[in-house]
Amino acid sequence: MLNQSLKVFILLVFISGFFFNPAFSNNSSRSYLYVSFTTDNFVGVEFRAYFDNYSHLFANIGVNYVKGGVRFSSKSTSGLYISPVAYVDYKSGTYFGLFAGWSTTISNLNNLQFFVEGGATKIPQKPESIVILGIVLRF
Repeated sequence: MLNQSLKVFILLVFISGFFFNPAFSNNSSRSYLYVSFTTDNFVGVEFRAYFDNYSHLFANIGVNYVKGGVRFSSKSTSGLYISPVAYVDYKSGTYFGLFAGWSTTISNLNNLQFFVEGGATKIPQKPESIVILGIVLRF
């Protein structure tokens, strides 16, 4: 149990280092807190620090795991993104993953964001494929 707690702590320190980096303290960056509902993590809280209007760093703390990474996108991809992630599964350990996804904002529903992403998890050990559906709502 101590080993798992240490992994979670190290991952959180690593992710928070990105968010408090002086490179993100300029006027063009924004940070938001979201409530997320997904098929794999059930419910969680997600923190996002945006580089621009399309790409952002994120950290998600939920029922099943703690996950952090980067979602790279651009204006020309229309909501498509690629996302390398690191996560600590509360039961199994620390893993890496690579996802490709699509997200859209529904402005009529208080800017609710819907997303679909698929990819591989548990990359260093035995890769597994996964598809995740979810919604996030900004605080």
